[in-house]
Amino acid sequence: MPLIQGCVLAALVVLVGPSWACGKDEPRNDATDATDEGVRIVGWHADVLEGEAKRLLAKKDPSAELVSRAARSLRDRLDEAKAAAPAPPLPDTGGVGGRGRGKPGQQQVKTAVVSVGEFLKTYAAAYPREANLARAGRATASSTHSDMDEPITALGGVRKRDTWAMRGGKGWFLAEWPQPLSGRYVLLFNRPPGGADAWDSGVLEINGRSVARIGSFTRGQVLVVDLGEPVAIKSVKVLIEGQDNPGLNGLEIHRGARR
Repeated sequence: MPLIQGCVLAALVVLVGPSWACGKDEPRNDATDATDEGVRIVGWHADVLEGEAKRLLAKKDPSAELVSRAARSLRDRLDEAKAAAPAPPLPDTGGVGGRGRGKPGQQQVKTAVVSVGEFLKTYAAAYPREANLARAGRATASSTHSDMDEPITALGGVRKRDTWAMRGGKGWFLAEWPQPLSGRYVLLFNRPPGGADAWDSGVLEINGRSVARIGSFTRGQVLVVDLGEPVAIKSVKVLIEGQDNPGLNGLEIHRGARR
């Protein structure tokens, strides 16, 4: 099966690197363009193998299972590469401490606050809504304003009014999942622009452990948190102190950043 052998060999060269293929240590370019090209090439070979597996399966060829496993292996490696890909660099802002308070994994936590406009321009493509892992969670809060929606709306629940907001200026929001989520990036979307209800300060906790302090966080802003590497997330809690009735428009968790 020369086609299959060629696909597997080419994919291994992309995944392992030219030094393995050539038997010597050649310089490698690990820049973004090289990573993107490698992902594209491996994805193409996975597509070819999957197509070949379907053709062999239709002919009841026993080798179909082997080819199918090879395709799945490439897909798994491709997912790992995408998850490890860094997001667009976070700006150095004063709204959130540049250093997190804890280390959920082995990497330093990085945080930044950006406007919704800047998020849509620079970050939204890296965190598509369909890749959000947080939707299947359970959400509770210290209180809910009578004119606002329940906490679950922040995880994608049905909206009846606006979004979730506390009753008063101090309280907490908690999201939990029955099975841990493997996530690296946590996004907090404040309420839509307009009016008061700003956060004066806050604390972000992952699995009951404080990882970052939040400074001023106003309506129409997005908090982007990079945990440094994928972490098994069972819960996300935000302790909030602010003006009037602070709240959340959304909470998302992403394993990796799309390119």
